[in-house]
Parts: sequence; C-alpha cells; structure tokens
Amino acid sequence: MKSSLLLVLLAAVGLASSASAATIYKCAGPTGATVYSQTPCGKDAAAMASNGTKASNASNDAGNDKATLAQIESRCDAGSHKIVDGYRLQFADANASIADLHAHLMVPGANGAQKDPAVQKKIDVLEAHKTDLLGSQDRELSTLRDQCQVERTAETKRQSDRDASRSMVKR
Repeated sequence: MKSSLLLVLLAAVGLASSASAATIYKCAGPTGATVYSQTPCGKDAAAMASNGTKASNASNDAGNDKATLAQIESRCDAGSHKIVDGYRLQFADANASIADLHAHLMVPGANGAQKDPAVQKKIDVLEAHKTDLLGSQDRELSTLRDQCQVERTAETKRQSDRDASRSMVKR
C-alpha cells in the first residue's frame, strides 16, 4: 500500500514537472483577447517560458547572437580608436617639438652654417621616443585584438553549445 502511494506521488510530481517544462504559446484570439495554449494557436504564436517571458527560440537567438557579436565588435573598435587617438596626440607633440628644434638646429660656424650637436641630440632623443611610442601602441593594440578574439571565440562557443544542446533536446 505504501509503495503504491509512493508511486502515485512520484507520478504526480513527474507530471507536474513535465507540465511546467512544456512550452506554452501566447496568441491573440479571434476577438483580440490573449489566448494561452499548449500548441501554437495562430500566426502570431509566441512561445512563452514558464515565468511568462518570451521563450528563447532559434529565430530570436539568431538576432540576439548577431547583436551580441556586434556589441563585441563595437567595443573593440572603440577601444582601438581610443588607443590610436591617445598616441596620435603624443606623436603630434613630439613632431611639434622636433619641428621647433629643427628651426634652431643650424647655427653659424667657422665654415658657414653647421648643426648644433646639442640640438641634434634632442632631436635624436625625440625620434627614439616616437619609436618607443609606436612600439607601445602596437603592443596595446595587439593585446586588445587578443582580448577581442577571446571574447568573440567565447561568445561563438556559447552560441554553438546552446544550439547543440537544443538539437540534442529535439532528438
């Protein structure tokens, strides 16, 4: 008797959980009133999750997937522009300083005009600084590209895993 009662209780719990896992569709009825059904009830049928929100389906996911990847691309592009713009200002400052120094580079000497070694040394230091800036910019951009690729790969894998689990459920 106890085992029969236990089986009935387990069956009831199983039915309740399978009923809550079933898809419910929300449609507009013939009079315009909202209708809920266990089967698609019209052209406008929207699958609903058990909490009343729109359920995830392949067509919704495709749009969301594109949007998510577009957001990653947008963040990466913005980060790249920020890096380049920051260095552009530093390059411009160095170039302006070099131009000013070139105006004072040539000084009168015994054999006519000659380069001032102190000014030439300052120009050389600024040119070396520009080379260092270029290397730093390249490293920052490379790091950003790597981070963006990791994000894209993780998102693509998440989408693939979701699609694979969805196809396993359908079998």
